[in-house]
Amino acid sequence: MREERTSGRSTEIVYKVFRTTPDDVKEWLGYIRFKGLDGDGTIEITNRRATLQPWHLDLAGSSKVGDAAQAGAHGEGLKLALLVLMRGPQNHAVRCRSGAFNWRFNFTTRGRLVARLRRMTPPSIVRAEDQAQRLSERTLLPFAVRPAHDVQFVIGEPHKGRCEWGSPIRRRAVTRASFDDWTKAALFLRDAKDGTVVMTAHGDLLTDPSLRGKIYLKGLLLGESTPDRPASLTNLPLQFGYNFAFGVTNREREFLSTASEEAAAILKIWSGALTAKPEVVKELSDMLNAESQCADVSGARHRLSAEMASTLKNYLFGDEFKSKWYYTDEERSQVRKFLDLCWRSPPPIY
Repeated sequence: MREERTSGRSTEIVYKVFRTTPDDVKEWLGYIRFKGLDGDGTIEITNRRATLQPWHLDLAGSSKVGDAAQAGAHGEGLKLALLVLMRGPQNHAVRCRSGAFNWRFNFTTRGRLVARLRRMTPPSIVRAEDQAQRLSERTLLPFAVRPAHDVQFVIGEPHKGRCEWGSPIRRRAVTRASFDDWTKAALFLRDAKDGTVVMTAHGDLLTDPSLRGKIYLKGLLLGESTPDRPASLTNLPLQFGYNFAFGVTNREREFLSTASEEAAAILKIWSGALTAKPEVVKELSDMLNAESQCADVSGARHRLSAEMASTLKNYLFGDEFKSKWYYTDEERSQVRKFLDLCWRSPPPIY
């Protein structure tokens, strides 16, 4: 759920994540908030009832290992994110609260990235909770953060720090343009029109114009087509977008290791989409019969299932589609001549 509020020079944007309880009540799970003045500001990322452990800062330290629903399990995402955010040209300050500890990240005089943890005292926890409660009452925030029970990252505060070379530096705020670009990386933050995301057991078919040409894995953007380079490993253009439900990325955050595996995963999504939304058979048929090849059906010659072929046959020869003709003009002329000849000639004698 996205909400935005502008007042004079200030802007507040909040993405709220919730689930509905059996009593039909929204249970808030977390939020992402941008608070800016004249286009520059800070970002808060809050995960409710969670804890960040010190070992998560170890290389290969990850809670995602073995969780098929999570994207990424290399145990380096947080560490890389900190480096990218805090080094030039971004130069953003990053801090965290988790388990009643304040985590502050900075570079040493020798340019090494470190995290300094300081335990919050009981009075400081109470003050932080009171401040969070007042903040939630006058803003778009869905709940008040509790330092001992929630995890919160804050990015972009104008603090002093050290650059990756160890020299003193003033940190930069996050621009609204950067925030908008970052939110494009998560499919659940995109404002797709109703009916343009066809969900299947193998992933999602993305038909919204803003999502075409993009490849996601478990909701996170892996590739985006550009005029010079398609997102598909087949190096062919994509007519639609895809969110794969299964797969493991390599360190470069690419999807599957081969174009063949990618093509098979796309066709599985189309197979499910034909059941979930039968009218998309028209788009599939058009791609199969197009003069130029596209990545969406690059593996159809060898991987088209019998069920998909039957659906396509029914579409091509169904009563409401009698006007469709899939022959060239020359072939159509030859068929007409043959039919005319058969009509004028006497029936054969067997």
